[in-house]
Amino acid sequence: MSPDADDLLLFARVAESGSFSRAAERVQLPKSTVSRRIAALEKRLGERLLQRTTRKLVITEFGHGVLDHARAMSEEVDAALAFALSRQARPSGRLRVSMPGDFASTALERPLAEFIRDFPDVSLELDLSPRRVDLIGENFDLAIRMGTLPDDSQLAARRLAVFTTGLYAAPSLLREHGEPLTPDALHTMPALMLLSRSGDAVAWELSPRDVAHGGPANAGRSDDGGGGGTGDGDRKLNANGHAHGDTNASAPKASRARRGTDATVREIVPSQHVRANSPDVLIRLARSGAGVVAVADFFAEPYLARGELQRILPAWCLPDAHCWAVFPGRRLMPAKTRAFIDMLARTMSTCSEAIDASAAKVDAAPGRFRVG
Repeated sequence: MSPDADDLLLFARVAESGSFSRAAERVQLPKSTVSRRIAALEKRLGERLLQRTTRKLVITEFGHGVLDHARAMSEEVDAALAFALSRQARPSGRLRVSMPGDFASTALERPLAEFIRDFPDVSLELDLSPRRVDLIGENFDLAIRMGTLPDDSQLAARRLAVFTTGLYAAPSLLREHGEPLTPDALHTMPALMLLSRSGDAVAWELSPRDVAHGGPANAGRSDDGGGGGTGDGDRKLNANGHAHGDTNASAPKASRARRGTDATVREIVPSQHVRANSPDVLIRLARSGAGVVAVADFFAEPYLARGELQRILPAWCLPDAHCWAVFPGRRLMPAKTRAFIDMLARTMSTCSEAIDASAAKVDAAPGRFRVG
């Protein structure tokens, strides 16, 4: 039977201490347990490691040979512990993150630069492809995902923000086609639709605002009710794609919740539409007058302020867009991952406050060109 590594380490501690009593105090075990384990180790190895007298312990020749290996093992263990402690004290190592490229360039340009500057020992590796990576299989530390999350017991998630979404168009498009007054009018207008993974256009699900329900924004509040809590408070993903114990009030929110009942939801897919899997490309096309686009109010606000886009059908709301940080559901989170999630939470809180301040401008942007 091969010797137990823990017992070899214990033998090294006994040899260094010079007695079973001092070694027992050092490893916080009863003296009888230490003596019994060393005796069991000697039996497995087939020779005595120590000669016991009433006054002292004497290491045998065989014991000295084993001790060299035990000490080397002990030094490796100490080095591993020191390495782990240093990583927890100072985030370091490779950090693999998957996120939508549009989101990175629009919302995280400055925060990412600050993270790189603040944590020089972290080697950040970003995958900006639109695909949903396999976090476990591809060894990713974290992914930012939008919308509903699939069930996966191996993953945990923290909701970072909830963005309200509206329909927007360029003034030039509205001069040509008129501004729609009802959802049905959208069927005759050119549209810019998000491409689903199945290859179909993601339908616009419109609900009237007057039947919506919800509360005021909770900007700046993290998912665990406090700053930086991304360890034991992480939520496992359930079959509904939501985190166990999660509530709508626990993430930063751009404005009031706007959900209509099933009877009032209108699902719209205009016959004349372009599909793309890049929201940024769709927004750029919309600014050029190519069609109507559904976009989160936060990302539309700068173009609204410059007069490049105009809100249409402001009395109708699309489903909120949920932004999640998803990571392997392990109890001990590396400091590098925790630091990155904390950065995301701070950034999303700031984004939420910014869109709350501009929500009135978005809603108070009436159209000038109308069609029934």
